[in-house]
Amino acid sequence: MQKHYIPVHLDLPGEKVKWLNIKRFTELPVMNSAAIAALEEYTLETRLDVLTARDKLPGKPSGFIFHTSRCGSTLLTRIIQKAADVLAFNEPQPINSLLVNYTKTGNTVTDLAWEQRGNKLLNSLLSTYLYTQKKVFIKFSSFNLLVLDRITKLWPDVPIVFLYRNPIEVVVSNLEKQGGFLSQRNNPMLKYILNQCNLDLPAHLTNEEYCVKMINSFFSIILHHVKNIDRSDIIAINYETISPDTIPDILRFFKLDVTKTTHTAIAACMSNNAKNGTPFSKDIASKHAKAGHIIRQLCEQYAFENYHALKQCFTR
Repeated sequence: MQKHYIPVHLDLPGEKVKWLNIKRFTELPVMNSAAIAALEEYTLETRLDVLTARDKLPGKPSGFIFHTSRCGSTLLTRIIQKAADVLAFNEPQPINSLLVNYTKTGNTVTDLAWEQRGNKLLNSLLSTYLYTQKKVFIKFSSFNLLVLDRITKLWPDVPIVFLYRNPIEVVVSNLEKQGGFLSQRNNPMLKYILNQCNLDLPAHLTNEEYCVKMINSFFSIILHHVKNIDRSDIIAINYETISPDTIPDILRFFKLDVTKTTHTAIAACMSNNAKNGTPFSKDIASKHAKAGHIIRQLCEQYAFENYHALKQCFTR
């Protein structure tokens, strides 16, 4: 397989992989499910073993983005993609399928042999991305944070940005439009991962309770990595601080050049929300206005302690 082909979809039960020819584009979009579907004519399909046949390349991704969901992570990924020689992935299906180890056919595999094979495929994916000779950035799905230990063992020393926001706002956003971790609530493999993390999220929980406890687990995981594993290459960015003035600092953290063109790209991305086509604007007040007493009480009980601890750990 030539170096300008990247894997964009894995069919694990069928042992197939779909590749995209990125050489056909003068400006690459952020690699997400919608973009891949629109570029179907530029893809080809091979056996899965073609992915693992490539030699592993030295090197590592330039940055990882983790998030609580609904906190500006898509905006940041779009801005990063505008930088020179960057290949940015937005919750890529191949990585999700391997980290969650679950398919829509209902197959779940939790044994050691599967994890070892999954790790080999994950390393092959990374090597294939690096073959493009671009700076690779991966925005993970929110629930991928539950396997952060596995990710950092596979790819150590990669700078990490964690985007978060007030849990009240995240809960309201997820209840308004289910996505991310809430849409995966009945995924049997996610339930298995939660159990492995000793997270008690039983089926009888309301969606409000489930959201708050899941968000708090994200806060807890990041705090653990910062405090106990001495990860100086992790920063946490609060949604309320995101602006044209602060985004350049995030890019510099990822060792990306900030130029006049960068500021133009930031302005362009913030003027057009990728999810609804409207200008990016903070919806903090409207989210709090929609939050009822139950959501506020749950956040106070389960999430605010770690939320405020995060704010104290990071000055941004």
